[in-house]
Amino acid sequence: DARAGGSGVLRWDRRGDYPPPERVRVVLHGLGVESAHADGVAATVHGGTVECGPFDELRLAGLRAVNPERSAR
Repeated sequence: DARAGGSGVLRWDRRGDYPPPERVRVVLHGLGVESAHADGVAATVHGGTVECGPFDELRLAGLRAVNPERSAR
């Protein structure tokens, strides 16, 4: 349940010998976010999409519920 101004944390545990991707895109379906930081570095935010480099911890601030019908227009 997202509330105006809410926050969240995503953790990414990578394993194996594969190199990490250069860029990562996280899409928050039904949520918007005001700002995000990947391991303390500001990430690019566009509505409910966050773009950044690989991370161990992605902190999201200013979460808010969005109406999926409105964003589809």
